[in-house]
Amino acid sequence: MTDLASSASKQPGGISAAELQQRPAVLADDLTAKQEKRFADPGRLAVFVVGALLLALFVVGVVIAQTDGSKTNKSTPHGVTTSNSETTTTAGSGTTPSTSKTTTTTSTDGGVSDETTKSAPSEGLLLALLGMGVLLVLVGALYSRITTIKLPGGGELVLSPEESQQVTDRVVQKAKEESTAPSASAIAKATSVALQLAHTRKLVASQPLDDRAIEQVAAAGLEAAGVVPSSKENPMSTEDVTRMLNVVLAPGSAAHRATKPPAPSPGPAGELAPGLVPQREWNLTEGAGRTISDLVFVNRYVGEAGAWSQADMASIDGALNAAMSDAGLQSVIAQYYQGQITSRMLPSAQHQAPLPGTVYKDTAEQLARELHAEGVLGGTDPASCVINIMLPEGTLLSDDFSPGFQPPAGSEAAHRRRKAGTIKLNDKDAAISTEGLGGYHGSIDLGGGVTIYYAVGVYSNEGNGIVAFDKPWKNVVATFYHELNESRTDPDVEQVNASGNGALLGWYSQRGGGEIGDLPITLCQGNLQLVFKEVPLANGNGTVPIQLMWSNRANGPAAA
Repeated sequence: MTDLASSASKQPGGISAAELQQRPAVLADDLTAKQEKRFADPGRLAVFVVGALLLALFVVGVVIAQTDGSKTNKSTPHGVTTSNSETTTTAGSGTTPSTSKTTTTTSTDGGVSDETTKSAPSEGLLLALLGMGVLLVLVGALYSRITTIKLPGGGELVLSPEESQQVTDRVVQKAKEESTAPSASAIAKATSVALQLAHTRKLVASQPLDDRAIEQVAAAGLEAAGVVPSSKENPMSTEDVTRMLNVVLAPGSAAHRATKPPAPSPGPAGELAPGLVPQREWNLTEGAGRTISDLVFVNRYVGEAGAWSQADMASIDGALNAAMSDAGLQSVIAQYYQGQITSRMLPSAQHQAPLPGTVYKDTAEQLARELHAEGVLGGTDPASCVINIMLPEGTLLSDDFSPGFQPPAGSEAAHRRRKAGTIKLNDKDAAISTEGLGGYHGSIDLGGGVTIYYAVGVYSNEGNGIVAFDKPWKNVVATFYHELNESRTDPDVEQVNASGNGALLGWYSQRGGGEIGDLPITLCQGNLQLVFKEVPLANGNGTVPIQLMWSNRANGPAAA
């Protein structure tokens, strides 16, 4: 895509900024016509040339066959016998049959025998050459119609007016988000490049543009036009930003659907619970990234004084500590490690601080920095710890960054990648807890070789987060059980999203599209009760509300 972006940005276009703003659809149609010509003409020429060559071979074959057939036998002297025979042979699989004509002359007087073999193309070969040649010539004649063939759902390989408008609007919107307002001519140039990239992407993918594709071509257009700085490490114009999931989403919610989860394959239930079909092809695979065998975590209940009840905090602490150290539940996690694993909870506390109505990703990460600076981990190595940021009732959580957020100097490229990977409900709105987002986990590089890990989640209740149990505190436990087990099996996933370096991944399923906690949510297809359960503890001390994790041994969710 780099070459196309370069060539596209050099085209003068002759389009003014005013004309862009007044007639984006006209610009889109003009660019679409140019792209059709660019892609159709070379293809049409190639098809015609191949078709013509096949027809030429057909003519040559006919001439050879006619010449051979027109020959007449010379008269033979007395006592000489001449015999002709034809044999069709095939050398092997995939070869073309040919006809061999053998003429044998024998002297009855004991003279010399003369045998001559001549080869001529078979009728089948000639007919094949004729058919293919005619077909390719017809394809060449109809090439322009083929390149605009209808896709399933009524879409076309050319950009629709709606798609052109969406790309144009996204370029303008992203341009407005820049700290330095770009000129109208720069926006016009960025839109020109973005539309050409969008057309190319649609031709290659043979499917309509989705929100992520529109986001990426808009970013590439702005970069090519110089509206945003170019990044050699992570060029948006050449990379397809793929978000590795590090979130917990309500099954079947708008946020979950936005990730385009795979559909489970049908089959027998096996040893899984009724309603769940084993999916061996979804099993987690081990990457080159690190994992945490001896996990330490700490709970911090964030909010103003009185935002949390003592009863809720005590219930969450007790259940989460029991679940993370239960022999049965942890046996599911232990299969992904060579040796034994352990979990330990540090003393929890309330962190009194005012919160905005919606906590964004940068807000959560700032909280994690503050908590680490306060010493919540004590003397424990941050590389093996997770800080749980628990949001109070009524506070929403977004997968996006705060409006107008500017990343620190030097991290712009990583921020653009993370921003591009935001889970989008539509072209404007990111996934939010009112639409099924329960929480997520991540990591922050503090510099000097220090990385801290955190998880953040909402108080799931009455339309906020994931409501799976009869009491909100149980929902909180299930959310953080999900995030803690993903944090230990795939701790650096957010660094993968920021850098594009897939070598940092731990245990992840590309086929299933998620981490150890995501796969069960996708498999249950909206039925929360299949994977959100109150599970008996191995020591017999009651039950704990959790979300089942994925077991490669069971090819699906399991509690032990």
